[in-house]
Amino acid sequence: MAVYTVLERAEIEAFIEPYGIGPLIDFRGVAAGIENTNYFLSTDHSDLPSELRTRTEQEYVLTIFEASSPDELAFFIELTTLLNHSQLPVPCPLENADGIAIQQIQGKPAVLVPKVSGNHPQQPSESLCHAIGVTLAKTHQVCLQAKLQHQSSRSLSWLSQLATELKPRLNAEDLTLLEEVSRFQQLIKSHSDLPVTVIHGDLFRDNALAAGDQLTGIIDFNSAGDGYLMMDIAVVVNDWCANADGSLQQSLVTAIMTGYQQIRPFTSDEVLLWNDFLRIAASRFWLSRLATKLDPNNRHRPGGLVEQKDPEQYRRILLHRISTPQKLS
Repeated sequence: MAVYTVLERAEIEAFIEPYGIGPLIDFRGVAAGIENTNYFLSTDHSDLPSELRTRTEQEYVLTIFEASSPDELAFFIELTTLLNHSQLPVPCPLENADGIAIQQIQGKPAVLVPKVSGNHPQQPSESLCHAIGVTLAKTHQVCLQAKLQHQSSRSLSWLSQLATELKPRLNAEDLTLLEEVSRFQQLIKSHSDLPVTVIHGDLFRDNALAAGDQLTGIIDFNSAGDGYLMMDIAVVVNDWCANADGSLQQSLVTAIMTGYQQIRPFTSDEVLLWNDFLRIAASRFWLSRLATKLDPNNRHRPGGLVEQKDPEQYRRILLHRISTPQKLS
């Protein structure tokens, strides 16, 4: 359970009081996180002014940042607030009565965010895939227009270093697959005009929320940073559209790409390198999961149990992208 900071009711009540969101009803720790501590809270809105109240009970997420730097926190606030104010389904931290979003609890920075309705999509429909394509393109456009910049913690140089660390522990077949990283680094040297902005970087289905075919929220921007726009799309397609054997459900891929291009058409280089982005995106998650499996104690913060994700899943995806290249018309 990834609740590193254990809170008592009185501490939470004192924390939320400046936000004016009503008295605390209930709270519980969230076991799903890895890097930070999260609590779900519910508060009573029945006595709030009518203009602040949509229902009598409201839910929130209290996030305590366990290791983030001040610069990272400031960027997180800036990014999510920008996207939220751009009418995108991205929850952003509330400000207290003094206009401050980040407060302290047990000496650690913490924020309060409205909890988004919906569930993580397990078997996304074509309509929902179309919606995620549209929303991802709008997110990219907002970041491009704002000229946001933030060094990514999951850059190509990070991936290259990870590949070097794992090299002595891989068999001959996996060593061949490891060459995907250096291959991609060489490939993009001749395509210097590929669009770059701040991207989500980890938009798996478990970082999205939906009610039926309606996309209700995109969450967890902890991996956000500078990156190729096509990398963001490749991460989504590899997760949202993949079958168990690594192959793709083409109708879902088409829905995502059609939705995306309604907002931002692809450049010629992006079309040309589409399958290469699918391959490097698969390589990233194969290697990061493999590193955690081989050396779990050094790949996450101590103090909580980490959900072990199977690296073989992304190895299969990578092999399929190599054997069956995807093309964009």
